[in-house]
Amino acid sequence: HRATSALALALAASLVLGTVVSLHQARLARAEAARAGAAEAASVQALARAETLNRLLLDMFEAERPERPRSELPTTRELLDRGLARARDPDAVDPRVRASLLVAIGGILQLRGRTEEAAALGAEATALLDGTPGDGSGDALDERIDALLLEASALRQLGRDGDAALRVDAAEALMQAARPDAARQARLLRARIDQAYGIGDYAEVLARAEALMALVDAWPGAGDDDRLRAHADLALGLMTQRRHADAVRHFDAVIEHRRRQSGGGSLAVARSQANAATNDLYLGEFARARARLDSALATYDQLFDAPAPIRATGRLILSMLLTRQGQFEAAAEALSASMEEYAPTVGHPDGTWAMA
Repeated sequence: HRATSALALALAASLVLGTVVSLHQARLARAEAARAGAAEAASVQALARAETLNRLLLDMFEAERPERPRSELPTTRELLDRGLARARDPDAVDPRVRASLLVAIGGILQLRGRTEEAAALGAEATALLDGTPGDGSGDALDERIDALLLEASALRQLGRDGDAALRVDAAEALMQAARPDAARQARLLRARIDQAYGIGDYAEVLARAEALMALVDAWPGAGDDDRLRAHADLALGLMTQRRHADAVRHFDAVIEHRRRQSGGGSLAVARSQANAATNDLYLGEFARARARLDSALATYDQLFDAPAPIRATGRLILSMLLTRQGQFEAAAEALSASMEEYAPTVGHPDGTWAMA
């Protein structure tokens, strides 16, 4: 019966092997289904948080009576205070939504020159998230990173470069622990560029900017905004290395694309115009530099009703241009206006430069 036994053994072996393979495939299928279910659940949760955040932001700008005259509408400060009250209400929404709102408002405050408040909101968002258990999704991680990088950027503007570096290092540690994707790597590189620019390490600025451009070029999921920001950072790096003509080309590419997106009056366009004007100044293109600055300052005046460092920087560049043209009284006037606008932002490095 050897042949029969051998056949039976072979059949039994094949059945056992088939059962093992089937069980293994079943486990893989269950694991894949669990991952898919977790991913779907995380996506649903992320969508719910995004919708809640969107609703909160819309509520911030909703007037009690839309028919009221413009003079009676809430001020920007009132709108931001309304948003902060919602973000700090523990019974209002998910803690991660509250943290995202704190970071969003912090970014607005930083832009308006309220840098110390922005840094405090970044720290507040981090503390709020540290007390929030994660659900295994990447959202909590990204929100922690956003909070740390907001605080780092604000601290850098306040001249606290050591503290800023610690926050960026903490953000990088979080990214590395989570196998950083291209989007997170790009955010970290932008933070490192900001950090290097703050301490005057301009060779590092250019090296990081070139690395960011290479990352974005090789990133299939990169969007227009990612590419534009990479071009702007590279232009900044080129400017620090006195490669002004190359920098202008990159800034012009950013300006042209941003104009198509926004119709021309956006803050991003104005910022790029002011930066391009600085390079025009060094190239001796004074008329072009003045046209860019006039346009940028007009946009700033439309957007800001309180002192803003970005407008102060525009006036500082204008004073440099007027000095080059021998218009010393007008240059002194622009410089005085720049210093006055920098004054509320204690420790701002460009404000120290303007005073000197």
